[in-house]
Amino acid sequence: MRQLVVVAGLSATLSSARPVMAQGASAKAAAEALFDAGRKLKDQGKYLEAAKKFEQSQRLDKGVGTLLYLADSYEKGGRLASAWASYRQASSLARESKDERREKIAIGRASKLAPKIARLTIELGSNAKLPGVQVKRGGVALDASTANAALPVDAGKYTISVTAPGFVASEQSVELADGDTKRVTIAPLKRAPVAPKAKV
Repeated sequence: MRQLVVVAGLSATLSSARPVMAQGASAKAAAEALFDAGRKLKDQGKYLEAAKKFEQSQRLDKGVGTLLYLADSYEKGGRLASAWASYRQASSLARESKDERREKIAIGRASKLAPKIARLTIELGSNAKLPGVQVKRGGVALDASTANAALPVDAGKYTISVTAPGFVASEQSVELADGDTKRVTIAPLKRAPVAPKAKV
């Protein structure tokens, strides 16, 4: 009787595990397909299209190799800061998996790119103390704590917007080429005009 209970319990456990295992296998299969698609696009010289495939593959199944392909695609596609960041991620993942060869490759490639990448500093000044202040660079939200830090960015044009409840938003544009180091200073935000109260 006990044997039947054990067998029944084991059967139930395996049965409940099947969807998780299937889901994992499905994700790996999708990651492989995306990786192969990325390699084909890369071979065709469509580097940034390839990078999108490698990004999707990496989200489904993390791997050092995928990150290296992603970084190389970014580099060849002219997105040097993204390439540098991906090489750094690859070196960390390789270190965790004790893959010294690929860790060395990733560190070397990142080091060569470091002097070439553009860096942008956003100075918030007194705005940093405003409750609810939000900073966006090219539509992407940044943590206000990154203010005054020279952050690596891909070359291109960016719109910097700063908002805070009760204040008039600030917006300005900046363009960077590879190797540029630029600083954007945000003037103190002005208080938004208070709407007059309706007369009863």
